[in-house]
Amino acid sequence: MSAIPDKPEPSKAKVGRGRKKGAKAVKQYVRTTLEERHDLVKQALQRYQGGELLENVANDIGVHKSTLYAWMLNEVPDQYKLVQKDALITRLAETYEKIESAKDQLDLARARELRRSAQWDAERRLSKLFAQKQEVSVDVTHSIADKLMQARSRVVNHVASHLPHSSMSHNEVEDAEVIEQSKG
Repeated sequence: MSAIPDKPEPSKAKVGRGRKKGAKAVKQYVRTTLEERHDLVKQALQRYQGGELLENVANDIGVHKSTLYAWMLNEVPDQYKLVQKDALITRLAETYEKIESAKDQLDLARARELRRSAQWDAERRLSKLFAQKQEVSVDVTHSIADKLMQARSRVVNHVASHLPHSSMSHNEVEDAEVIEQSKG
């Protein structure tokens, strides 16, 4: 019989203390006043225009990214849209530069993936500039001449059946209509 070891082997030891394995730390966010919020939005817009991701900016200033998006859309929506447009165009330009300056196949593959991601984002956010143009033209032509002739014939027959001279033929009724129209 083998002796039971006093200490567990290192591979079987518990990992971490105070938190279960895989549990995430809860991040504490800061409460801000209205003035602080305006300053944070201004700072975030400048950094976003400089090419930083809003998620990184939000983490740095201590707010959740959805909160930062909401602040910008509520407080300065027009400015946010302009900065968003500039940032997306800058991001696309940078990805093309990375493709041109790639030193090996791995760098080139990374740059292409970054370009695809930036292009996808631009197509959805700035569809007027970057999305594929899809035009649909429908050319419908119908000849209503036959339908008009049938309707005219029904009217003439109806009128002919109600005329006091029911002995008139269909052609005589049509001729009478033409004469009446030319007089009027």
